[in-house]
Amino acid sequence: MRLPRRDLRARRPPTAEQRDALLDDLRRHRDEQAAAYRERARSLESPCLAGCHGCCHRLVLVELPDALLIARHLRASGAATKALRGALEGDAERAGRQTPNEYFGAAAGCVFLDQSSPGAACSIYDVRPADCRIWFIHGVRGDDLCGPGAPAREQPHLSIPGLEEADLRFCTRWAARFWSGVEARPVWVPLALGGLAALDLLEAGAPALDAWRPRLDGATQRSYALVDEIDE
Repeated sequence: MRLPRRDLRARRPPTAEQRDALLDDLRRHRDEQAAAYRERARSLESPCLAGCHGCCHRLVLVELPDALLIARHLRASGAATKALRGALEGDAERAGRQTPNEYFGAAAGCVFLDQSSPGAACSIYDVRPADCRIWFIHGVRGDDLCGPGAPAREQPHLSIPGLEEADLRFCTRWAARFWSGVEARPVWVPLALGGLAALDLLEAGAPALDAWRPRLDGATQRSYALVDEIDE
């Protein structure tokens, strides 16, 4: 039986131009999400200020859409070098064997944190992952929590339930369109690992996803276990 034409179109993988447009949609969504969190943080008098990079030393977890957005930026800017890939691999290995508190206490800092500039700065700020965009602490003094060694469980970060649910719906729809015709399982992994996988996926496309799945699935399971442990 011949399938209706609309079903055939739905199953066809998106073109490079269509995927680029989807990544633009994701970036707009993330910008709007961040604006809402900044406004909420101001109303709660959050101690988070421009120039502070305490949270840039903690373990950041990313979903695959955010990692792909970052990978596109790295490729377009010429930053996706062999040296960066090596740094990402090293950080991914460290994140895979340390607890969040151990990672935070090591004080190494995010791979994308440029500590050569005064005050340090994020080298991917415009495409930083959702976890970085919406992480605001509140109700406490920032200098008590932002230094290396501050326990992850003692950071009362900002949460907006309604927006979190809307974001989940958006990302679910987005992934279905970006990976049309491919099974897309949840991915929630350390930033460095997500960045490595996304660079390969942008270059090789959906076929590379099968090669990465064992490592991404294992890291995702570990991420959920670590967060459950922190929340206890």
